[in-house]
Amino acid sequence: MGEFIGAERGIGKLIVEAEARANASEMMVGILFAIGVRRIQAHLLRWQPQFDQASA
Repeated sequence: MGEFIGAERGIGKLIVEAEARANASEMMVGILFAIGVRRIQAHLLRWQPQFDQASA
């Protein structure tokens, strides 16, 4: 979550700024894009151990 708060650019910054403007649709696009990127990354790098946020 820290990358969202301290971001100067990127998806996290887009989400935080959209939240500040109460722009729900833009915020959801950012969240869905981040989820999609994470799924693609997990698929392409399935040989690499994945970080599980639930256990952190």
